[in-house]
Amino acid sequence: MEDKGRIGILGGTFNPIHIGHLRIAEEVREKMNLKEVVFVPSYIPPHKDEREIAPPHYRAEMVKIAIQDNPFFKISTIEIDRGGKSYTIDTVEEFKKKYDEDIYLISGIDTFEEFSTWHRVDNLLRACNFIVTSRPGYKEDKLEDTLYKTITSDYPDIKFKKEKSKGNLTIYGIETSNYKLYLFSSILLDISASKIRRCLKEGSSIKYLVPHEVEKFLIEKKIYI
Repeated sequence: MEDKGRIGILGGTFNPIHIGHLRIAEEVREKMNLKEVVFVPSYIPPHKDEREIAPPHYRAEMVKIAIQDNPFFKISTIEIDRGGKSYTIDTVEEFKKKYDEDIYLISGIDTFEEFSTWHRVDNLLRACNFIVTSRPGYKEDKLEDTLYKTITSDYPDIKFKKEKSKGNLTIYGIETSNYKLYLFSSILLDISASKIRRCLKEGSSIKYLVPHEVEKFLIEKKIYI
């Protein structure tokens, strides 16, 4: 069968986008042989306080600035254009209509451990592959608790099977679909958007936490200050 190619979706608030986001996207792209990684800024994320979030057009502009020099990185404003709360399943379904390539949804482990609270979980697990990123030394038992206890408890028809583990990659089959979940251990940088917002409020430097042009944009627009 001809390889259709692989497209990665990296959704997030990007409030603001930072070096950590870019680094993990590049590591995943290289490891998983992705044709491109599409950054998808959310309009209103379901699990976050809207009062702390910069306007969507600012967050999208910062993503554009941050990825402009990487030909493998793209941006989609599908969730911003759609408006309302941003549900991952809606975005994945739209991507499947637009792209012929296989879709790989990229998520951090902390976010994925809340997966059972996502919208239409059962549909999402039948819609695409998953790449879950974790720090070196992360105990797979925690992920397996999420898979085998939490998700299968709520959705008994969803089954997972550990297929193989090699180096920094562990693969789980989603037995009720043809898709897989990849646990990818990467060198995650200890950078958080909340720390960057706090630095800006306090007047501290954010140099080397975000790309230089994003830093200039944040200061010029007085975002989070």
